Amino acid sequence: AGNEEFLAFVATDYQGGTNTTVKSVTGGGLTWKLVKRSNAQSGSAEIWGAFSAVPVTGASVTATLSQSVVASITVMSFSGVNAAGATGATGGKSAATGAPTASLVTTGVNSWVLGVGNDFSNAIARTVGTGQTLVHQYLTPTGDTYWVQMLASPVAAAGTTATINDTAPTQDWFNLSIVEVLGAVSGAPTYSIAGTITPTASGLGATV
Repeated sequence: AGNEEFLAFVATDYQGGTNTTVKSVTGGGLTWKLVKRSNAQSGSAEIWGAFSAVPVTGASVTATLSQSVVASITVMSFSGVNAAGATGATGGKSAATGAPTASLVTTGVNSWVLGVGNDFSNAIARTVGTGQTLVHQYLTPTGDTYWVQMLASPVAAAGTTATINDTAPTQDWFNLSIVEVLGAVSGAPTYSIAGTITPTASGLGATV
């Protein structure tokens, strides 16, 4: 149908030296740009995005990393988005302990909120927070966890604080990046006006 936003959720391990980053994402003949990176702890959790005004099928998407490590990539597409931009607010957090959590304040109506994380400490299943869905989870043989999760329903109103979180584990190093995907706006916006015209003395007349 065209007007598609593609998001690549990338989670990586860390081997040594300068922490891992995604150097680039390619695929589908699209121009990919970094949306959000969280990597204050070992490894990286990154979101990259690309827009297409025409349908894209059969594309292979590749993330090039700054070092050769185990990683995971999840690619999702969102159709019928606005050409002006499908991604809104972003958020992220990195910590050496505590339950993974990050928040953002939505900028649009009917927005989806998604996140990607890496757990450097253990290969252990996530327990996602209330009202959320686990999209992807990879418990690696090297002892890490990479995952993608999202709110189960869109956020109706702009200006709403939306949180992506897990209730377990709570003692592992993690990086978590989250993003708002704006809902499509159909048709022109409509407005209304209401009030009282004063003074009301007869014969003055007023036109609104």
